Amino acid sequence: MRLNNNATVCLVLLIFAIGTGALFAQDYQAKIDALTQKIEDLSNQMSEVSDKTTYDTLLEEFNSLTKERQELIGQVTAEQDKESQAKIAFNKGGSLLKQRKYDEAVAEFDKAIAIDAKYGKAYYMKGYALTRLKRYAEAAQSYEKVLEINPGDSKAIFALGKLYEAQGEGKKAISLYEKALEADPGNAKAAYSIGAVYVGWDAYTNAVDAFNKAVNIDSTYDLAYTGLGTSLLELGKVGEAVDKLKKAISLDPKNNDSYYRLAKAYNSTGQYSDALTAADKAIQLARRSKSLKAAGSIEKGNALEGLGRKSEAKAAFQQAAQYDKKWKEWVDHHIEQMQ
Repeated sequence: MRLNNNATVCLVLLIFAIGTGALFAQDYQAKIDALTQKIEDLSNQMSEVSDKTTYDTLLEEFNSLTKERQELIGQVTAEQDKESQAKIAFNKGGSLLKQRKYDEAVAEFDKAIAIDAKYGKAYYMKGYALTRLKRYAEAAQSYEKVLEINPGDSKAIFALGKLYEAQGEGKKAISLYEKALEADPGNAKAAYSIGAVYVGWDAYTNAVDAFNKAVNIDSTYDLAYTGLGTSLLELGKVGEAVDKLKKAISLDPKNNDSYYRLAKAYNSTGQYSDALTAADKAIQLARRSKSLKAAGSIEKGNALEGLGRKSEAKAAFQQAAQYDKKWKEWVDHHIEQMQ
């Protein structure tokens, strides 16, 4: 007895649907494939039998398996719809982040998480948005959720470290940066951040070790060379400091801090002409930052004073005090000493 036309059409449609395996979740695919094979086997058997009772028995099983497979396909489709909705919310959140609409971004990431409770990227980006809002405790919870889902996520570990560093908890920050490096030995930012914490503690020897690790990981990391030069300068290793600061400038000629530190280094060894050139560049690159312009102006004044150009030096020092009032007391005292 041959399979009737309606059953044949049904089977063809289902086999076509199964053939588009990319549409189905991997966890379900093996089950669906197994059911497909059974249905095909039953179809072959039904095409060969002539006994109606046997045919009806096979048809009943065929219909049962077909229904089971349809239910699985429905489950997969529903999950795919959820995944699509979660991605839409996630992408909208990302767009809002670019617009600096952090509260709205958090709401979209929450929508994505409500759909998919294991959406690690959504938790991570929510943590970033909350950090920008200075809602540090909530941000920490989001990053910790990422680590529940993926304990080895170096980016989330690093982000937690940044949170602690921002709140003045340097020891916790360093511990997390070290864990981030263990999870990803290529995480140069983690090594650099360890160095930055040590600089804040005036622990320059430790800072040098950390910055060296950062540049060994990434030889083009200009900020790490600046940190290395700064630390070496504080340790009195001026020649090495100058080399590292020049390297930083070669990698990023627009880094104000590198030129400022270079001016300090040159002033410390009496290379006043070179210091003046570096200080002028630092002031130029400071753009609208009055505090950076003030720092550069102090080094410019020191260089001019060293060159014996006292009137110009006084003008540079006074300019520094105008840029940033915190320098006024020092400037007034220093100019008085210059008389």
